[in-house]
Parts: sequence; C-alpha cells; structure tokens
Amino acid sequence: MAKLPRISEVANLGPVWPAYGIALAAFLVCGYRVWPAIALGAFLIAFFSPVTHLAALGQAAGATLAAFSGAFLLQRVAKFDKSLSRLRDALALVVLGALGSALVSASIGTSVLYATEAHAYSGLGSAWLIYWLGDATGVLLITPLVLTLPNFLRSQHRTRITELAVLLLLVTAACFLIFGDPSLVPVRLHVLAFTVLPFVMWAAIRFGVNGAALSILLIATIATVETALGSGPFVTSTPFTNAVLLDTFFAVLSVTGVTLASVIAEREQAQRERERSVREQGALEARLEAEQVVRASEERLRLAQQAAGIGTFERNVRTGSCYRGRQYMDSISASG
Repeated sequence: MAKLPRISEVANLGPVWPAYGIALAAFLVCGYRVWPAIALGAFLIAFFSPVTHLAALGQAAGATLAAFSGAFLLQRVAKFDKSLSRLRDALALVVLGALGSALVSASIGTSVLYATEAHAYSGLGSAWLIYWLGDATGVLLITPLVLTLPNFLRSQHRTRITELAVLLLLVTAACFLIFGDPSLVPVRLHVLAFTVLPFVMWAAIRFGVNGAALSILLIATIATVETALGSGPFVTSTPFTNAVLLDTFFAVLSVTGVTLASVIAEREQAQRERERSVREQGALEARLEAEQVVRASEERLRLAQQAAGIGTFERNVRTGSCYRGRQYMDSISASG
C-alpha cells in the first residue's frame, strides 16, 4: 500500500471511486426521485471513513448534486440513450457524465475536506485533480456496465457466454502477468501495460458496450489491487503521480472500449435499418406489380365479355321482337 495513494485514510479520497458511477447510473435508470437513497448511500460511505461527520455530509451533498447534474445534462442536453448504441451517447457519457459532472463533486468535495482540515496530497490543486479523476473514472468504469447489463444478459446465447468466459480468463492471466510481477517471470512487463487493449477491443467487437465495460472493470480491479500491493507499472513514482497515471490508464481503456462498441452498434443498427428499408421497398414493388397484374386481368376479362356480346341477340319478352345486342350496335357505330 505504500506506493498507492493512501488518502482515503485521512480524507476519504482515492484514485478510483466506483460509488459515483453507481450514483449516476441510478439517476439515469430510476429517475430523479431516487436522490434521497443516493444521498443516504453517499453519506454512509463517507460516514464510515476517517472524516468528520460534517465532511461526510458535505461530500454526500456534493456527490448527489454532481450525479444529479450529470444525469440532467445527459437527458436534457444530449438526449442520452441508455443503451449506448450511438457514438454520440458514448461521447456524451464521457464528456458530460464523467468529466463534466465530476467537476461539481470534486469542487464541492475538496472544498469540504479542506474546510474541515482534512488535507490531502500536497495541496488543494492536487487533491482536486485526484478527486475529479477518481469520480470521472468511476463513471467510466461502472456506469456503462450498469446501464447495459440487463439487455446484455437477455441477448447472450450459451456459445457467446463460453467465449466471454474464455476472454475474461485471458484478460485475468494477462493482467496478473503485467501488474503482478510474478516470480516465475524474470522479466518485468511494465512497458506492456497497454497490451490488454486488444482484449478490450475483442470484447467491444464481440459483446458490445457491456462486454467492453466488463473487461475494463476486471483490468481496473486487478491493476488497482496489484498497485496497492506494491507491484506493477504504477508504483515507481510518487503516490500522486501513480494515482494520476493509473486513472489515465483506466480512462484510455474505457473511452477506447466504449466508443468502439458504440460505433459498432450504431453501424449494425444502420445496417439493419437499410435491410429493413430494402425489404419494405421490395414488398411495395411486389404489391404494385400484383395490382398491375390484377388490373390487366380485369381489363382482359372486360374485353372478352364485350367481344362475347357482339354476336348475341336480345329478345323483348313483351313484344316478342328480337334485335342485335348492344355491343354489336356499339361496334357498328364506332366503325361507321
């Protein structure tokens, strides 16, 4: 733990804060009416950490207000779709939901901490940056997973679940090799931290946003634990620098995976719409062709009936007189 920021012991401040991502997801899924539950949960988390009760209350208020503002901006400004099936939704979540709303929580949270004399890192600026990165990273890691999990569970077949299990197993093995510094491997693989990115891309291509988010969360969990234990590429500098680099690493993975999955989903949706349009156009053309065939048949039937009436006679029952049919007389008058 020596190399990882230990500010949570004195100021309830760490490099990753998943609870904030859960709070934003709760607002997006359940609506604004759940703010009391979110505020209570945020207060309890802060209450049982080593900060004063006043600081816990201020942090809870800041987190609730920030998550509320993030959800409001996403829904009212960005017209956010919780399925994250469009690139604009993924970018809105990154810019407004993560980076934007975390400005509010970081500003209120660090102000409360310093007002209650819970000083973190080397100054207010450093504490604010870690607070902001921690909340923003929490959104990037947790919120996409929560928003897309129900649809993901309903849409997966057994073969896809097997593939996902193999993918997560490979991700776990790669993470322990890179971040765990195992004694069986004499060479340190710190420079290969971003070699987990192909696994994230695999998950995004095959399993969409939820698969990408799940793989990124697994990577983040292993990397954070191993860094806390003093191994991996993020333990070579000061606690502040380590925390910033760790958050940056998670943010790059999250933005890459979620945006890639959203682009693929949007392309697949456009392809489905094109195929549906082609089917509808084909059905319309077939219906028009059938109507033309029916009209042509009706015209041929009318002409046949007319031709059949040319050689017929009509007899008046009252007078007993006979005379040519109307079709014959019409043809004679037309030829004359």
